[in-house]
Parts: sequence; C-alpha cells; structure tokens
Amino acid sequence: MFALVKTDGSINLFAPYTIWQDKNGTEYSPDHLIVLTSSEKQDLGIYDVAYANRPDDRFYTITQNDPIFDQAEKIVKVTYTSVAKDLEDSELKKEWIAHVNNMANNILAQSDWMLVRKIERNVDVPANMVTYRAAIITEANRLTAGITAATEVGQLIPLVNVISWPTVE
Repeated sequence: MFALVKTDGSINLFAPYTIWQDKNGTEYSPDHLIVLTSSEKQDLGIYDVAYANRPDDRFYTITQNDPIFDQAEKIVKVTYTSVAKDLEDSELKKEWIAHVNNMANNILAQSDWMLVRKIERNVDVPANMVTYRAAIITEANRLTAGITAATEVGQLIPLVNVISWPTVE
C-alpha cells in the first residue's frame, strides 16, 4: 500500500497498480509509480505504508485507526485499537467448545469402523488404537475444561491456538 500525504495533512491510502494522484491533484497511471525513486515519490507526497500487527478478530473487536504520517521515518503508519471480547456475554466459549468437539469427533470417526467391527464380528480393536482414541477424548476434555474455566481472552488464546492432538502409534 501507498499513501498520499496532502499538504493539509490529510492522508489517503491507495493500492499499487491503481490510478493515483499526487499532493497537487495531478493524476498518474499505475505504471508511473513503479519507476519512481523513493525521493521522487516523497516529492509528490507519496509514502510507503507500514501496518501494525492486527490483533486476532476471533478474540478481539478491532478498529483500524486513522493513518498517521511519521515525519522522522518518512512513512505512514496504520495501527489498530482492539478490545477483548467478553467471554461470559458472548458465544465465544460455546463456539470454541463446539469446534474442539467437532475436531475430536472427526478424528475419532476415522477409526470408528474398528468399533463396528468389534460389535458386529467380535474382532478386537488393537491396543494402540484404544489408547489413541482415549488420548483424543482426554485432549478434547482437557481443552473443553480449559475453555470453560477461562475468564478472559488471554487465557483462551493459548488453549485454542496450539491444539496438539495425539497421533496413533
């Protein structure tokens, strides 16, 4: 992204490869921007844009702040204001518990045929699969308990961002 910093201090963001205007209102073709040096762009009021890390909108309500021109660094900065979602008043916990249970069910479904085979034909389920399935259920229960116990977003994020399902041995 690029930004046009006008003489009145207002800032307009624009994407590369679009028709753009300089600080005096002169219109240019998209290709013209590519051939300009950094100092030539700055003479026209054009600066690069640096975006701050955007918080995860699964957990935060986010507002993009107005761009700010950093005169010292010769760059336009875009930052965000975020407010953590309320775990108790939102559906966030319910959604994550449903997501964890759905993932566990999908993993278990891959070996359900072994249980059917046991019921219908009395063929034993291999011990490693019994252990594996129990570990999946244990992990789902651990995650569900952690999600339920979380009182703030900061406790929820590490639980759901790094889910490590057991693997079959």
